[in-house]
Amino acid sequence: MKNQLISILTCIFISPFIFAAIPIQQAASEKLNRYIEKGVFVGGYDNGVQVLNSLRSNYNKDSKIERVVLDLSSFHKNLAAKRPGFFHISVQKNKKRILISLENIIENKLNDEKLSKVLNKSEFIESGRIFFDDTNKNLTLELKLAKLAQVEVFELSRVKKNGRIVLDLK
Repeated sequence: MKNQLISILTCIFISPFIFAAIPIQQAASEKLNRYIEKGVFVGGYDNGVQVLNSLRSNYNKDSKIERVVLDLSSFHKNLAAKRPGFFHISVQKNKKRILISLENIIENKLNDEKLSKVLNKSEFIESGRIFFDDTNKNLTLELKLAKLAQVEVFELSRVKKNGRIVLDLK
């Protein structure tokens, strides 16, 4: 009886923590087909201050995968940021959205009009909003999903080329 009571109390107190855990993955440096429906990808490297140059999107009808690419560069023109700066990407299944947080963004060349134009052709993304914190130099993109999607995040980098963050949605 005592053991049963201890087991029941343990389940009551521990289960909220077990179910509240959010899967966190390190973004890979190449495509690995690690898709998630909810959870977090983190990645990047301390490259100092960076510029968000653009966001591109392309849907492949054959594979039924939409690729979203964020192009970043170093704020200092003579330095190529081989990897993107630190980022945190949260896939939120219940809210049907993806939150992309970028750190150390000193300049943003993407505005709401450009974002809407890119997302207008999207198969998975209904709309997007940009939040820029000029004080902390952080930028957050909220991508509202038109339908539930599985998401994979990885970095693309090449020598003497700027880093890119890639989201594949299926």
